[in-house]
Amino acid sequence: MVEYSITMPEHELLPSPAPLTKRALAFIIDLMVFNFIIYSPFMAAFQASSGITDELLTIEYITLNPEILGAVIGALGASLVLLLAYLTLFEFFLGITVGKQFLKIKVVSIKERSFIPFIARNLFKSLLFPLLPIDLLGIIFSKNKQRFTDEALGVSVLSVGRIQLTRGLI
Repeated sequence: MVEYSITMPEHELLPSPAPLTKRALAFIIDLMVFNFIIYSPFMAAFQASSGITDELLTIEYITLNPEILGAVIGALGASLVLLLAYLTLFEFFLGITVGKQFLKIKVVSIKERSFIPFIARNLFKSLLFPLLPIDLLGIIFSKNKQRFTDEALGVSVLSVGRIQLTRGLI
C-alpha cells in the first residue's frame, strides 16, 4: 500500500523597504514615548534641582541670566543624548523601537553587525536633526528606498508583514 501525504503551504514574510510615511509615523510615536517616559521626568528633575520653574523659562529671563542659559542648554543637550541612547539601544538590541513595533517595521544590519552604524544613523534623528531632510532624500532617490546614511552604514529599515509569499506544494 502506498501512502501519500500532502504538505500544506507555509506562509513566509518577504521584507521590503519601509515607506517614508511609516518611518515618519514611527518616529513621531517614538518622540511621544520618549517625551512621556524619559524627557518629562528628566526635565522635572532638572527644574526641581535647579529651581527653574516653567514661569522662568522665557527667552527674556534666560537671555538676562547667562548662568541659566548654560544650565538650559546643558539640559537640552543631555536630553538629546538621552534620545540618541533610546533610539540606538532599542534598535541595536531589539531591531525595533516602540514606534517601529507599532507600525511593523524593523532595522536590520546588512553588513557585519556593529554598534557604530546604529549610533551613526540615529545621530541624524537626534543631535544632527537639521541635516535629516538632506538624509531623507535618499529614500526618494536611492534604488533601495533607504536614507543615505543607512545605505552607507549597511543598515536597512524594512516593513515586515507587508507581502506574503506562499511556498509551492512539494
